[in-house]
Amino acid sequence: GGPGAGWGYPQEPPAPAPYGSGAPTGAMPGYSRKRRRKDPLRRPLPPTEHSVPSPLRLERHGDHSYALRNTGATVLTGVRVNPVGLPRVVRNLPEDAVVRPGETVEFLMAPSSRSPLPKEIRVRWDGRAEEVPLPVPVEGRAMRKDTFW
Repeated sequence: GGPGAGWGYPQEPPAPAPYGSGAPTGAMPGYSRKRRRKDPLRRPLPPTEHSVPSPLRLERHGDHSYALRNTGATVLTGVRVNPVGLPRVVRNLPEDAVVRPGETVEFLMAPSSRSPLPKEIRVRWDGRAEEVPLPVPVEGRAMRKDTFW
C-alpha cells in the first residue's frame, strides 16, 4: 500500500479558503469580468492631437531611415522637426525644408540604450504656428539579438 493519512495526503479535499484571505482559489465570490461598475467620473476622452488631420506623415524606410511625406495638395515650406526628445544619433533633420505634394524629405534617427526612439516627433511648417505631433511608425523595425546600441 501507499502512504495514507498522516503522511501529507489528506483523506478529503481541503475546504476553500475564506473570501479575502489572500489564498488563491478558483473564482472569487462576487467577482465577474462581465460585471463592471460604471465610474461616475469616467468621461469620454477629448480628441487627441493625432486625430487632427495633417498634410505630413512620417514613414519608415529602413532600420534607421525615416521620411516625412507631404500627403497634401500644397507645397509646404519651412518644414522643421523639433529635436527635443529625439535620440542623440540624428542626421539630416529637416530645419527649413521645402516638401512638394507627394514628395518626401529623409533623415536618420537611431536609438541607443540611453536615448530610445520617441513615440512621436513634433513638426512645424510655415503657416502653422503650433507643432503637430506625428507618430513614429513601428512597422519594419529590425530587432536583432546580436545588435546592441
